[in-house]
Amino acid sequence: MKRQQRNSGLIVAIAIILSLCLVVGLSVCGSVDRTRGTQHSRAATPVATPLEYRVSTRLEPVSIPAHTQITLFDAIRQVESGGNSHAVGDNGKSRGPYQISRAYWDDACEYAVSLDIELRWPYDVCVYWPNYCELIMTGYWARYGATTDEERMALHVAGPTGIAKMGTSKEIQAYIKKVRNCFDKGDVR
Repeated sequence: MKRQQRNSGLIVAIAIILSLCLVVGLSVCGSVDRTRGTQHSRAATPVATPLEYRVSTRLEPVSIPAHTQITLFDAIRQVESGGNSHAVGDNGKSRGPYQISRAYWDDACEYAVSLDIELRWPYDVCVYWPNYCELIMTGYWARYGATTDEERMALHVAGPTGIAKMGTSKEIQAYIKKVRNCFDKGDVR
């Protein structure tokens, strides 16, 4: 009987700890009320929500069709991490499902701020969340003017000079081929 009570107590303790972790994670990254598209944050200044960031008219010239976004994001995630949200690569420099570096993250956030979209998403926490990463990637691609899937892939793998190096870099061409293979095979998780 005591063993059952101890196990029950342990289960309750674990549930409480997991709940607290979720609350802390959402408060750090900001939680979104998806029914109204509003941001709930303790920050004094407004913070961009995923909905606001996606539909911002300022990103309109390089907006990506929704059907392309999902497929491209899925394929890149598969190539970069095999779908593992907690992956760490490049000797610890790249993290999360899309293997985004701190420099990439900061670059996209800086661009958003230049458009009066204030992002307060800490890299160390939010880089592991696919939805935040996809918004960061969209901002990064917009900053550097990517208009095709190949340009987006080149920027993702090679940084700001990726588009200029597309025709000459075997590394970029190999990466594009890998991602394209995921499209063709439908091999995404």
